[in-house]
Amino acid sequence: MYQAFDVNQVKEYSLINDRGEDRTIFLLGVLDSKLEFFLADKTKSFGLNTKSQEDSPATIHLEIDVHNWRVVKYGLKGWKNFKNPKTGEDYPFRTQVENIQGVGPRNAVHADSLDLLKPIIKELAKEILQINKVTEQDEKN
Repeated sequence: MYQAFDVNQVKEYSLINDRGEDRTIFLLGVLDSKLEFFLADKTKSFGLNTKSQEDSPATIHLEIDVHNWRVVKYGLKGWKNFKNPKTGEDYPFRTQVENIQGVGPRNAVHADSLDLLKPIIKELAKEILQINKVTEQDEKN
């Protein structure tokens, strides 16, 4: 029997290289199906050369880095113990509601907060996408 996928689940995650006692914890969430498919479609574009009489190849354009940035923008739900190195204080986690055409309103990480994550966007995106998959264990249950 297949069980429903919990789109409200949140996973605590620490970066691969962050193994100290006071690790930063990132709260990673699931992307709902409409948003996930929208983001996947925004990543790809295809084109044909219609001006040429000759056979010319189609073009494919992939925006992988932009996709990773968007996945974190909508999939990161918070953080714990994320410090400002100058003050030692926690950075506030800021969000905003964005109305995505064709999808509707969704919570998003504010641009100021996203800028703090620049060196780790790819790692966080990879983990967010991983929790959006049905595992073999889920299929067995």
